[in-house]
Amino acid sequence: MDKSIVRSRDVISKLPFDLMIEIGKMCKDDALWRVFVKKGNLSAAQLIQIGQTSESIYIWIPIAQTRKLSAEQMITMVEKCDYYENWIAVIKTRKLSGYQMIYIGEHLNHWKAWIEIIKTRKLSVYQMTEIAQTNDYLCIWTAIINTGKLSAEQMMEIGKKLNESSIWGDIVRTGKLSVDQMMEIKELCKDTFLWMAIIETGQLSVDQMKEMGQEEDTFGIWEAIVQTGKLPVDQMMEIGHRAEHPPIWNAIVRTGKLSVDQIIEIGKLVNDPELWKSLLKEN
Repeated sequence: MDKSIVRSRDVISKLPFDLMIEIGKMCKDDALWRVFVKKGNLSAAQLIQIGQTSESIYIWIPIAQTRKLSAEQMITMVEKCDYYENWIAVIKTRKLSGYQMIYIGEHLNHWKAWIEIIKTRKLSVYQMTEIAQTNDYLCIWTAIINTGKLSAEQMMEIGKKLNESSIWGDIVRTGKLSVDQMMEIKELCKDTFLWMAIIETGQLSVDQMKEMGQEEDTFGIWEAIVQTGKLPVDQMMEIGHRAEHPPIWNAIVRTGKLSVDQIIEIGKLVNDPELWKSLLKEN
């Protein structure tokens, strides 16, 4: 790179702060103020001065993103420029305490804000549960489950309260449940995609998986069972012959358990160009 070329960041970082303010006042352009914030290497006090001087509604978003302001400074400033996007930017800095975020959540009173707050993982299980009970949206419960802070017993309690297949799926995918708990869920909610999620944990025995396959005889269930890689070759071949479904044959090949002759046998049996391409690619 030609060192004689001066980068814009270098120029901006060398500008006196008073000159930045003067230029910003003259231009009255939001984009220019954002450039000063992002590239000016400014102190917290200088950033606050820009926020107050610019009169821009959304200048507090890039100011918050610098993470140079304290939690108290950000709250004080954004209270004066009270817009949803500004508050979300403050939450995403992860510099706020749990109580400060709850204050913001109650102020905004919007489910999307509560999700952003929960995603910080700074709230206690009790605080998160209180939020979900007051704002009863499935997406809030999902966010709580995805924090990974709940015990298996707490998640089971939530699952039974809501008894929604999507929530049960989120709970299963945490990997925290025992086989007995998953079998209990299977009886509470008979949903193909949920059952696939249970199988995909890889925790079930071959007999348990085959029982589920016989009970919910769908391509998706058998494909999930094959993908665990737990079945012996003869049982997988039996499933493939019975299903006669190319994606299941593909899953069988991907287990890596078949010989070349067996793979060729599958290719001839199905005789599907797409399957042949997939078989040759896998091997």
